[in-house]
Parts: sequence; structure tokens; C-alpha cells
Amino acid sequence: TLCILNHCSSVDMLIGLAWLSRYGPPYPGNAKAIVKASLGKVPIFGWILRFAEFPLISRSWEQDRLHLLDSIRSLLTFPVPLWYVIYPEGSRVDAAKLRASQDYARERGYPVLENVLLPRFKAFTAVVHALRGSVQDICDATLMFDGPVPTAKTALSGECSTYVSSKIRKICLTISSLYVR
Repeated sequence: TLCILNHCSSVDMLIGLAWLSRYGPPYPGNAKAIVKASLGKVPIFGWILRFAEFPLISRSWEQDRLHLLDSIRSLLTFPVPLWYVIYPEGSRVDAAKLRASQDYARERGYPVLENVLLPRFKAFTAVVHALRGSVQDICDATLMFDGPVPTAKTALSGECSTYVSSKIRKICLTISSLYVR
């Protein structure tokens, strides 16, 4: 399953994993997200990401292209099904990044998005192409916070109290048809 998830907080990964756990197999343990390389340097957490074979990228397409595609090809050889999670925005949303994304969209004639960043097309397209023929389902998920957006510190310390809503669309791919659940 390819899961496409927006990236609005530093705890999106935790929320996403909790959400995936409700769907059963191939979770737990078989979700892989494309993660920025700097997180791979965080003691203990970074080691877990590396040992669990999460693709780590530097956000430079020229540097990441071959490494990312090699990582995806390696994951395709796993003997059990996987969830492939991608955050196509490439960065957490904040006011400055949202304005820059909107300016970029206006300059190039793309839709101007109000709540999420414009996806990074190169990596997203490359991942979808590399997974073509091996994905049974696509989950399109959007997380929304009603209240302050949590950070890792405020969420783990209990300082942030907010409701998390999600909009999830699961597209099931079959040989003879494409339908939405």
C-alpha cells in the first residue's frame, strides 16, 4: 500500500503509525516512510530508522535520486507486504513555507493550496513509478488539528491538547478495475 500523507507537524509520523495500526496487516512493523537524512543522525531514533531500512534523503534531488530508487527497489524484495508512506510536501507546513509554496504555485500556474504545501513532484513521481505494478492500494490521507499543532516536545510532555481529524481515501487497485473505498 502506498500511503500519501500531508506533513503539518513534527509528530505526523507517530500519528500516521498509530493510524496505520488500526488497519492491521501488514502493520505493525512493516511501514516504511521516506525520512529526511538529518533524523538518521539522532541517537537511538536514527539508529532505529537505519536498521528498519527507512529511506533517508537529503532533499537534494541530484543527491537523492539514485539512493531513493535503490532503497525502494530493495524494499520491493521484502518477503511480506509493506506500507510505503510518503509525505509529498517534503517539509512541515508553517506560515513562511506556505507563502513560499503559494508564490511558487502562482508563478508556475499551479493550483494555489491554502492549507498544505505544493507536493515535490520529482521525488513523488519517481516513487510512484518505482512502485508501479507492486502496489495494491493507495491511501490518500490528510491530518488536521483543531487547536495548536503539536511538536514532539509538547506532544510527549502532555503540554499540547488538540483534536486530530483525518480525511482518508483508500483507492484499491485491481487488475480489472479501480475503485475507491
